[in-house]
Amino acid sequence: NTKIHPVITKLMESFWPGPLSIVFPYNCNETQSDDDTSNIICSKVRGSHRLKSVAVRMPSNNIARALISLSGCPIAAPSAN
Repeated sequence: NTKIHPVITKLMESFWPGPLSIVFPYNCNETQSDDDTSNIICSKVRGSHRLKSVAVRMPSNNIARALISLSGCPIAAPSAN
């Protein structure tokens, strides 16, 4: 199972929900399947395996968090920047 570094966990606890984006690398090896749940980042959000990392954020907006909660899974979306 993939672990999140303790410093990153502390940042998440301190600044999420909020505008902090954290970049997570995709660390899948050749023997793991794309659907392996031990990966932090699912291969499906990597743009046909082109991206080596994904920026993640937890919005402070209550409606956005409610939609995430109701979906039962993380939501991948492009940045509005």
